[in-house]
Amino acid sequence: MPSDPVSRDIQIPMLNLTNGPITSIEQGPLGFYTNVSSSLKQAINSIMTTSPEASWTPPDGCGAACSFEFEYDAPALDCRPTTLDEYRLSPGILMIQDHKWVYEANSTLSPNLPIYPTVITIPLPAFRWDTEGPYDLSINYAVLKPGSNLVSQVGGGAYCTFRNATYRASFTYVNNTQSISTSILSYGNVLGRQHDCRPFVTAPTPPTCWIRAVNTRAICDAFASALQGHIGYGDTATVGGNVQSSFTTGGVSNVAFVQTIFDITVSYENVAALFKLSVPDLSKALVDSFSNITLSLIPYRRETTSSSSMRSIITVKATVWDGTNVWHYTTWTLWIIYLPALLLALPIIIGGIKSILSENGMAVEDAFSTMLLATRNPRLDEACVHAERFEDLQRVRLLRRKGCSFVVVEDE
Repeated sequence: MPSDPVSRDIQIPMLNLTNGPITSIEQGPLGFYTNVSSSLKQAINSIMTTSPEASWTPPDGCGAACSFEFEYDAPALDCRPTTLDEYRLSPGILMIQDHKWVYEANSTLSPNLPIYPTVITIPLPAFRWDTEGPYDLSINYAVLKPGSNLVSQVGGGAYCTFRNATYRASFTYVNNTQSISTSILSYGNVLGRQHDCRPFVTAPTPPTCWIRAVNTRAICDAFASALQGHIGYGDTATVGGNVQSSFTTGGVSNVAFVQTIFDITVSYENVAALFKLSVPDLSKALVDSFSNITLSLIPYRRETTSSSSMRSIITVKATVWDGTNVWHYTTWTLWIIYLPALLLALPIIIGGIKSILSENGMAVEDAFSTMLLATRNPRLDEACVHAERFEDLQRVRLLRRKGCSFVVVEDE
Protein backbone atom coordinates (compact mmCIF):
# COMPACT_ATOMS: atom_id res chain seq x y z
CA MET A 1 0.00 0.00 0.00
CA PRO A 2 1.15 3.61 -0.49
CA SER A 3 3.48 5.01 2.12
CA ASP A 4 2.26 7.70 4.48
CA PRO A 5 2.63 11.29 3.27
CA VAL A 6 5.18 13.49 5.00
CA SER A 7 5.40 17.19 5.76
CA ARG A 8 8.09 18.99 3.78
CA ASP A 9 9.22 22.58 3.23
CA ILE A 10 9.06 23.58 -0.44
CA GLN A 11 9.65 26.89 -2.17
CA ILE A 12 7.08 28.58 -4.41
CA PRO A 13 6.95 31.96 -6.19
CA MET A 14 5.03 34.80 -4.59
CA LEU A 15 3.28 37.86 -6.03
CA ASN A 16 5.15 40.91 -4.76
CA LEU A 17 4.15 44.06 -6.61
CA THR A 18 6.82 46.11 -4.83
CA ASN A 19 9.62 43.89 -6.15
CA GLY A 20 10.98 43.23 -9.59
CA PRO A 21 11.00 45.49 -12.64
CA ILE A 22 8.21 47.94 -13.36
CA THR A 23 6.82 45.97 -16.27
CA SER A 24 3.36 47.45 -15.96
CA ILE A 25 3.92 51.06 -17.01
CA GLU A 26 5.55 53.18 -19.65
CA GLN A 27 7.35 55.79 -17.64
CA GLY A 28 6.58 59.43 -18.21
CA PRO A 29 9.17 62.16 -17.70
CA LEU A 30 8.38 62.49 -14.00
CA GLY A 31 7.22 59.00 -13.19
CA PHE A 32 3.60 59.58 -14.11
CA TYR A 33 1.40 56.60 -14.77
CA THR A 34 0.74 56.69 -18.50
CA ASN A 35 -0.53 53.31 -19.66
CA VAL A 36 -0.41 49.55 -19.22
CA SER A 37 2.62 48.00 -20.88
CA SER A 38 1.85 45.91 -23.94
CA SER A 39 3.52 42.84 -22.38
CA LEU A 40 1.33 42.93 -19.26
CA LYS A 41 -1.83 43.62 -21.25
CA GLN A 42 -1.08 40.70 -23.54
CA ALA A 43 -0.37 38.41 -20.57
CA ILE A 44 -3.60 39.32 -18.76
CA ASN A 45 -5.71 38.93 -21.90
CA SER A 46 -4.24 35.46 -22.36
CA ILE A 47 -4.69 34.53 -18.69
CA MET A 48 -8.34 35.66 -18.71
CA THR A 49 -9.40 32.79 -20.99
CA THR A 50 -7.35 30.03 -19.34
CA SER A 51 -7.39 28.37 -15.94
CA PRO A 52 -4.66 28.98 -13.33
CA GLU A 53 -3.46 25.39 -13.85
CA ALA A 54 -2.10 26.47 -17.25
CA SER A 55 0.28 28.97 -15.58
CA TRP A 56 1.53 26.87 -12.66
CA THR A 57 3.82 23.85 -12.61
CA PRO A 58 4.46 21.52 -9.66
CA PRO A 59 7.26 23.02 -7.53
CA ASP A 60 10.52 21.20 -6.84
CA GLY A 61 10.20 18.71 -4.01
CA CYS A 62 6.54 18.03 -4.72
CA GLY A 63 7.19 14.30 -5.29
CA ALA A 64 4.58 12.08 -6.90
CA ALA A 65 1.80 14.00 -5.15
CA CYS A 66 1.59 17.03 -2.90
CA SER A 67 -0.77 19.65 -1.54
CA PHE A 68 -0.24 22.99 0.16
CA GLU A 69 -1.87 26.34 0.88
CA PHE A 70 -0.49 29.86 0.95
CA GLU A 71 -1.73 33.43 1.35
CA TYR A 72 -0.86 36.45 -0.75
CA ASP A 73 -1.86 40.10 -1.13
CA ALA A 74 -3.18 41.47 -4.42
CA PRO A 75 -5.94 43.68 -5.79
CA ALA A 76 -9.42 42.17 -5.92
CA LEU A 77 -12.88 42.92 -7.27
CA ASP A 78 -15.82 43.58 -4.99
CA CYS A 79 -19.04 43.42 -7.04
CA ARG A 80 -22.78 43.79 -6.53
CA PRO A 81 -25.77 43.75 -8.91
CA THR A 82 -26.68 47.10 -10.46
CA THR A 83 -29.88 48.83 -9.43
CA LEU A 84 -32.55 50.01 -11.85
CA ASP A 85 -31.35 53.57 -11.35
CA GLU A 86 -27.84 52.52 -12.45
CA TYR A 87 -29.04 50.65 -15.56
CA ARG A 88 -27.78 52.62 -18.56
CA LEU A 89 -28.89 50.64 -21.61
CA SER A 90 -32.01 51.43 -23.58
CA PRO A 91 -33.49 48.13 -24.76
CA GLY A 92 -35.72 48.16 -27.78
CA ILE A 93 -35.58 47.65 -31.53
CA LEU A 94 -31.92 47.16 -32.38
CA MET A 95 -32.27 48.72 -35.81
CA ILE A 96 -32.80 52.04 -34.03
CA GLN A 97 -29.44 53.56 -33.15
CA ASP A 98 -30.36 54.33 -29.53
CA HIS A 99 -31.22 50.66 -28.86
CA LYS A 100 -28.49 48.84 -30.79
CA TRP A 101 -26.27 47.96 -27.82
CA VAL A 102 -26.87 44.82 -25.74
CA TYR A 103 -23.69 45.19 -23.67
CA GLU A 104 -21.90 48.18 -22.22
CA ALA A 105 -18.94 48.38 -19.80
CA ASN A 106 -17.29 51.49 -18.36
CA SER A 107 -14.49 52.18 -15.88
CA THR A 108 -12.89 55.14 -14.18
CA LEU A 109 -9.53 53.61 -15.15
CA SER A 110 -10.05 54.67 -18.77
CA PRO A 111 -9.22 56.99 -20.36
CA ASN A 112 -6.01 56.81 -18.37
CA LEU A 113 -4.40 60.06 -19.45
CA PRO A 114 -2.11 61.50 -16.74
CA ILE A 115 -2.74 64.95 -15.31
CA TYR A 116 0.49 66.93 -15.41
CA PRO A 117 0.97 70.03 -13.24
CA THR A 118 1.17 73.33 -15.09
CA VAL A 119 4.19 74.42 -13.05
CA ILE A 120 6.93 72.09 -11.76
CA THR A 121 8.43 73.10 -8.43
CA ILE A 122 10.75 71.37 -5.98
CA PRO A 123 9.53 69.74 -3.85
CA LEU A 124 6.82 68.41 -6.12
CA PRO A 125 3.30 69.65 -5.47
CA ALA A 126 0.62 67.15 -4.58
CA PHE A 127 -0.58 66.85 -8.15
CA ARG A 128 -2.83 64.05 -9.28
CA TRP A 129 -1.37 61.13 -11.18
CA ASP A 130 -4.22 58.77 -10.36
CA THR A 131 -8.00 58.72 -10.75
CA GLU A 132 -10.14 61.14 -8.78
CA GLY A 133 -12.58 58.41 -7.84
CA PRO A 134 -12.23 54.74 -6.95
CA TYR A 135 -11.10 52.16 -9.48
CA ASP A 136 -14.36 50.69 -10.70
CA LEU A 137 -16.00 48.64 -13.44
CA SER A 138 -19.64 48.89 -14.43
CA ILE A 139 -21.31 46.39 -16.78
CA ASN A 140 -24.86 46.55 -18.15
CA TYR A 141 -26.45 44.07 -20.51
CA ALA A 142 -29.74 43.55 -22.31
CA VAL A 143 -31.33 40.24 -23.24
CA LEU A 144 -31.86 39.27 -26.86
CA LYS A 145 -33.77 36.05 -27.41
CA PRO A 146 -34.14 34.00 -30.61
CA GLY A 147 -37.21 34.96 -32.58
CA SER A 148 -37.41 38.37 -30.89
CA ASN A 149 -37.16 40.14 -34.26
CA LEU A 150 -34.11 41.97 -32.91
CA VAL A 151 -35.97 43.60 -30.05
CA SER A 152 -33.90 43.52 -26.84
CA GLN A 153 -35.26 43.44 -23.30
CA VAL A 154 -33.99 44.75 -19.97
CA GLY A 155 -31.28 42.51 -18.55
CA GLY A 156 -29.09 43.40 -15.59
CA GLY A 157 -25.56 44.28 -14.67
CA ALA A 158 -22.88 44.55 -12.01
CA TYR A 159 -21.00 47.37 -10.36
CA CYS A 160 -17.51 46.56 -9.05
CA THR A 161 -14.78 48.39 -7.20
CA PHE A 162 -11.14 47.31 -7.08
CA ARG A 163 -9.79 46.87 -3.57
CA ASN A 164 -6.73 45.60 -1.78
CA ALA A 165 -7.29 42.07 -0.52
CA THR A 166 -5.69 39.01 1.01
CA TYR A 167 -6.16 35.71 -0.79
CA ARG A 168 -5.74 32.08 0.22
CA ALA A 169 -4.70 29.68 -2.54
CA SER A 170 -4.83 25.87 -2.48
CA PHE A 171 -2.61 23.68 -4.66
CA THR A 172 -3.03 19.91 -5.21
CA TYR A 173 -0.94 17.71 -7.50
CA VAL A 174 -1.65 13.98 -7.94
CA ASN A 175 -1.55 11.47 -10.82
CA ASN A 176 0.13 14.02 -13.11
CA THR A 177 -2.84 16.35 -12.66
CA GLN A 178 -2.83 19.59 -10.74
CA SER A 179 -5.66 21.61 -9.30
CA ILE A 180 -5.25 25.13 -7.98
CA SER A 181 -7.80 27.61 -6.69
CA THR A 182 -7.95 30.85 -4.76
CA SER A 183 -10.47 32.67 -2.62
CA ILE A 184 -10.62 36.08 -0.96
CA LEU A 185 -9.96 35.96 2.78
CA SER A 186 -10.51 39.64 3.50
CA TYR A 187 -10.89 42.98 1.72
CA GLY A 188 -8.81 46.05 2.38
CA ASN A 189 -9.26 49.65 1.28
CA VAL A 190 -10.80 50.70 -2.03
CA LEU A 191 -8.16 51.52 -4.64
CA GLY A 192 -7.96 54.86 -6.41
CA ARG A 193 -8.19 58.55 -5.58
CA GLN A 194 -5.25 60.64 -4.45
CA HIS A 195 -2.12 58.75 -3.38
CA ASP A 196 0.14 59.92 -0.60
CA CYS A 197 3.11 58.44 -2.44
CA ARG A 198 4.60 60.97 -4.84
CA PRO A 199 6.41 60.19 -8.09
CA PHE A 200 10.19 60.45 -8.18
CA VAL A 201 12.23 63.08 -9.96
CA THR A 202 15.91 62.90 -9.08
CA ALA A 203 15.98 59.70 -7.01
CA PRO A 204 17.92 56.85 -8.68
CA THR A 205 15.06 54.44 -7.99
CA PRO A 206 11.35 55.11 -7.50
CA PRO A 207 9.89 54.73 -4.00
CA THR A 208 8.51 51.29 -3.13
CA CYS A 209 5.02 52.63 -2.52
CA TRP A 210 4.93 54.12 -6.01
CA ILE A 211 6.07 50.88 -7.66
CA ARG A 212 3.33 48.96 -5.91
CA ALA A 213 0.75 51.61 -6.72
CA VAL A 214 1.41 51.69 -10.46
CA ASN A 215 1.72 47.92 -10.74
CA THR A 216 -1.57 47.51 -8.87
CA ARG A 217 -3.28 50.04 -11.10
CA ALA A 218 -1.91 48.42 -14.23
CA ILE A 219 -3.39 45.02 -13.31
CA CYS A 220 -6.79 46.59 -12.65
CA ASP A 221 -6.50 48.74 -15.77
CA ALA A 222 -5.68 45.77 -18.03
CA PHE A 223 -8.68 43.81 -16.75
CA ALA A 224 -11.10 46.72 -17.07
CA SER A 225 -9.93 47.71 -20.56
CA ALA A 226 -10.41 44.14 -21.77
CA LEU A 227 -14.13 44.42 -20.93
CA GLN A 228 -14.76 48.10 -21.54
CA GLY A 229 -16.80 49.03 -24.59
CA HIS A 230 -20.00 48.04 -26.38
CA ILE A 231 -21.47 44.96 -28.04
CA GLY A 232 -24.51 45.11 -30.23
CA TYR A 233 -26.10 44.43 -33.59
CA GLY A 234 -25.82 47.06 -36.27
CA ASP A 235 -26.13 47.64 -40.02
CA THR A 236 -29.67 46.31 -40.09
CA ALA A 237 -31.45 45.46 -43.31
CA THR A 238 -34.56 43.63 -44.45
CA VAL A 239 -33.91 40.68 -46.76
CA GLY A 240 -36.74 38.43 -47.91
CA GLY A 241 -39.01 39.86 -45.25
CA ASN A 242 -36.54 39.02 -42.45
CA VAL A 243 -34.72 41.65 -40.44
CA GLN A 244 -31.00 40.95 -40.46
CA SER A 245 -28.22 42.56 -38.47
CA SER A 246 -24.47 42.08 -38.18
CA PHE A 247 -22.73 41.52 -34.85
CA THR A 248 -20.62 44.53 -33.89
CA THR A 249 -18.36 45.58 -31.03
CA GLY A 250 -17.01 48.90 -29.93
CA GLY A 251 -13.80 48.93 -27.93
CA VAL A 252 -14.12 45.54 -26.24
CA SER A 253 -10.62 44.10 -26.63
CA ASN A 254 -11.29 40.62 -25.23
CA VAL A 255 -14.53 39.39 -26.76
CA ALA A 256 -13.39 35.80 -26.12
CA PHE A 257 -13.54 36.42 -22.37
CA VAL A 258 -16.94 38.13 -22.62
CA GLN A 259 -18.18 34.98 -24.38
CA THR A 260 -17.29 32.95 -21.27
CA ILE A 261 -19.87 34.98 -19.34
CA PHE A 262 -22.50 35.68 -22.01
CA ASP A 263 -24.10 33.54 -24.69
CA ILE A 264 -23.49 35.41 -27.92
CA THR A 265 -24.68 34.17 -31.27
CA VAL A 266 -22.85 35.86 -34.10
CA SER A 267 -25.44 35.42 -36.84
CA TYR A 268 -27.12 37.49 -39.49
CA GLU A 269 -30.39 35.60 -39.09
CA ASN A 270 -32.70 37.34 -36.69
CA VAL A 271 -34.19 34.00 -35.61
CA ALA A 272 -30.77 32.95 -34.29
CA ALA A 273 -29.68 36.27 -32.76
CA LEU A 274 -28.90 35.70 -29.10
CA PHE A 275 -27.37 37.59 -26.18
CA LYS A 276 -27.94 36.52 -22.59
CA LEU A 277 -26.07 35.82 -19.39
CA SER A 278 -24.58 32.30 -19.33
CA VAL A 279 -23.49 32.24 -15.67
CA PRO A 280 -25.77 32.13 -12.60
CA ASP A 281 -24.33 35.30 -11.06
CA LEU A 282 -22.51 38.01 -13.05
CA SER A 283 -21.00 39.62 -9.93
CA LYS A 284 -19.54 36.36 -8.67
CA ALA A 285 -18.23 35.42 -12.13
CA LEU A 286 -16.32 38.73 -12.37
CA VAL A 287 -14.87 38.37 -8.85
CA ASP A 288 -13.76 34.78 -9.50
CA SER A 289 -12.25 35.64 -12.88
CA PHE A 290 -10.17 38.50 -11.51
CA SER A 291 -9.08 36.37 -8.54
CA ASN A 292 -7.84 33.68 -10.91
CA ILE A 293 -5.88 36.34 -12.81
CA THR A 294 -3.99 37.34 -9.66
CA LEU A 295 -3.19 33.68 -9.03
CA SER A 296 -1.91 33.17 -12.58
CA LEU A 297 0.21 36.32 -12.38
CA ILE A 298 2.38 34.83 -9.62
CA PRO A 299 4.47 32.55 -11.89
CA TYR A 300 4.23 35.13 -14.71
CA ARG A 301 5.99 37.86 -12.75
CA ARG A 302 8.63 35.38 -11.61
CA GLU A 303 9.40 34.40 -15.21
CA THR A 304 9.60 38.02 -16.38
CA THR A 305 11.95 39.04 -13.56
CA SER A 306 15.45 38.54 -14.93
CA SER A 307 17.38 39.06 -11.70
CA SER A 308 17.14 36.12 -9.31
CA SER A 309 17.74 38.44 -6.36
CA MET A 310 14.55 40.33 -7.20
CA ARG A 311 12.33 37.27 -7.50
CA SER A 312 9.96 36.76 -4.60
CA ILE A 313 10.13 33.22 -3.17
CA ILE A 314 8.47 31.91 -0.02
CA THR A 315 8.69 28.60 1.83
CA VAL A 316 5.49 26.73 2.63
CA LYS A 317 4.66 23.49 4.43
CA ALA A 318 3.47 20.87 1.96
CA THR A 319 2.04 17.41 2.45
CA VAL A 320 4.10 15.23 0.10
CA TRP A 321 3.91 11.62 -1.07
CA ASP A 322 7.07 10.33 -2.75
CA GLY A 323 5.37 7.50 -4.64
CA THR A 324 6.78 4.61 -2.58
CA ASN A 325 4.82 1.58 -1.35
CA VAL A 326 5.12 -0.19 2.02
CA TRP A 327 3.80 -3.48 3.42
CA HIS A 328 1.51 -3.36 6.43
CA TYR A 329 0.32 -6.43 8.34
CA THR A 330 -1.64 -7.31 11.47
CA THR A 331 0.34 -9.37 13.99
CA TRP A 332 -2.52 -11.51 15.28
CA THR A 333 -3.47 -12.49 11.70
CA LEU A 334 0.02 -13.86 11.13
CA TRP A 335 -0.10 -15.83 14.41
CA ILE A 336 -3.45 -17.38 13.46
CA ILE A 337 -1.95 -18.65 10.20
CA TYR A 338 1.56 -19.69 11.23
CA LEU A 339 1.10 -20.92 14.83
CA PRO A 340 -0.93 -24.06 13.91
CA ALA A 341 1.55 -24.88 11.16
CA LEU A 342 4.42 -24.47 13.59
CA LEU A 343 2.77 -26.74 16.16
CA LEU A 344 2.20 -29.44 13.52
CA ALA A 345 5.78 -29.24 12.31
CA LEU A 346 7.31 -29.18 15.78
CA PRO A 347 7.20 -33.00 16.39
CA ILE A 348 8.86 -33.59 13.02
CA ILE A 349 11.55 -31.04 13.81
CA ILE A 350 12.18 -32.65 17.22
CA GLY A 351 12.37 -36.10 15.66
CA GLY A 352 14.87 -34.92 13.06
CA ILE A 353 17.07 -33.36 15.70
CA LYS A 354 16.92 -36.55 17.74
CA SER A 355 17.97 -38.61 14.70
CA ILE A 356 20.94 -36.36 14.07
CA LEU A 357 22.09 -36.61 17.66
CA SER A 358 21.58 -40.38 17.91
CA GLU A 359 24.13 -43.11 17.06
CA ASN A 360 27.30 -41.48 15.75
CA GLY A 361 25.81 -38.03 15.74
CA MET A 362 25.65 -37.90 11.90
CA ALA A 363 22.57 -37.71 9.77
CA VAL A 364 24.10 -39.69 6.86
CA GLU A 365 27.30 -41.40 5.82
CA ASP A 366 29.15 -41.00 2.60
CA ALA A 367 29.96 -44.68 2.24
CA PHE A 368 29.13 -46.42 -1.07
CA SER A 369 26.55 -48.60 0.69
CA THR A 370 24.68 -45.53 1.93
CA MET A 371 24.48 -44.06 -1.57
CA LEU A 372 23.48 -47.45 -2.90
CA LEU A 373 20.58 -47.67 -0.47
CA ALA A 374 19.50 -44.12 -1.32
CA THR A 375 19.19 -44.97 -5.03
CA ARG A 376 17.96 -48.56 -4.88
CA ASN A 377 14.94 -49.88 -6.77
CA PRO A 378 13.67 -53.38 -7.69
CA ARG A 379 15.83 -53.75 -10.80
CA LEU A 380 18.90 -52.60 -8.95
CA ASP A 381 18.18 -55.11 -6.18
CA GLU A 382 17.90 -57.87 -8.80
CA ALA A 383 21.23 -56.90 -10.38
CA CYS A 384 22.91 -56.94 -6.98
CA VAL A 385 21.47 -60.35 -6.09
CA HIS A 386 22.63 -61.98 -9.33
CA ALA A 387 26.05 -60.38 -9.42
CA GLU A 388 28.73 -62.97 -8.83
CA ARG A 389 31.62 -60.54 -8.63
CA PHE A 390 32.12 -56.92 -7.74
CA GLU A 391 33.19 -56.22 -11.30
CA ASP A 392 29.69 -57.23 -12.43
CA LEU A 393 28.24 -54.38 -10.36
CA GLN A 394 30.56 -51.87 -12.01
CA ARG A 395 28.85 -52.57 -15.32
CA VAL A 396 25.46 -51.48 -13.88
CA ARG A 397 24.43 -47.90 -14.78
CA LEU A 398 21.56 -45.72 -13.51
CA LEU A 399 19.73 -43.77 -16.20
CA ARG A 400 17.49 -40.81 -15.21
CA ARG A 401 14.24 -40.83 -17.11
CA LYS A 402 11.14 -38.63 -17.13
CA GLY A 403 9.30 -38.82 -13.83
CA CYS A 404 12.56 -39.07 -11.90
CA SER A 405 12.62 -42.92 -12.14
CA PHE A 406 15.81 -44.93 -12.51
CA VAL A 407 16.45 -48.07 -14.57
CA VAL A 408 19.34 -50.44 -14.73
CA VAL A 409 21.16 -51.09 -17.97
CA GLU A 410 23.88 -53.73 -18.18
CA ASP A 411 26.84 -52.98 -20.38
CA GLU A 412 27.51 -55.63 -23.01
